[in-house]
Amino acid sequence: MNRIERIAVNWVLFIIVSLAVLAVPLYMIFRAETVLSKGNLYLFKVEPRDPYDPFRGRYLDIRVQQNYVENCKKDFSPGEVCYAVIAKDAKGFAYFSELSTQPPAAGDYIRVKFRWKNKNKSLIELPFGRYFVNEKIAPEADKLLAGFFTDPKDCCVLKVKVKDGQALVSGLNLNGIPIEEVVKRKMTRDSR
Repeated sequence: MNRIERIAVNWVLFIIVSLAVLAVPLYMIFRAETVLSKGNLYLFKVEPRDPYDPFRGRYLDIRVQQNYVENCKKDFSPGEVCYAVIAKDAKGFAYFSELSTQPPAAGDYIRVKFRWKNKNKSLIELPFGRYFVNEKIAPEADKLLAGFFTDPKDCCVLKVKVKDGQALVSGLNLNGIPIEEVVKRKMTRDSR
């Protein structure tokens, strides 16, 4: 192989590797956009978080109330990947109805990790626990969320889109209003 052929082969290999490097993030973006645009929306109630857990980065620490499956018939090992089937209660809030080793044939589910079994509850690790916000409103949003659960009538809901086992957070509402809007209103009131 002469010098020109080697250069041509190197260029072809470089182009193939470059395309492969670009294909991975493009596929991840495409998959996320597909979940957001075509996924089914589920509303998960959020529980009060530990007020001493510091705000880390530019996201809010979120804990879903129902991060377990009741009366699970199967046994799993801690850390084992499993599939949590999603159902809705009478008020329209999401909960996990069962755990399986395989994706179900029908219905929505999320790929999760089994944590441990506690009496009749099988606890799971959800693929979402952070809600990212604009860095300008992040400190105020964290304070607002930390003090939000003083009234039992208050309802904090995490909006999650689900498709083919993939779950993406699409919003966080406080009493039906997006947290970004609540924070902006509060900041506007405080600046007057």
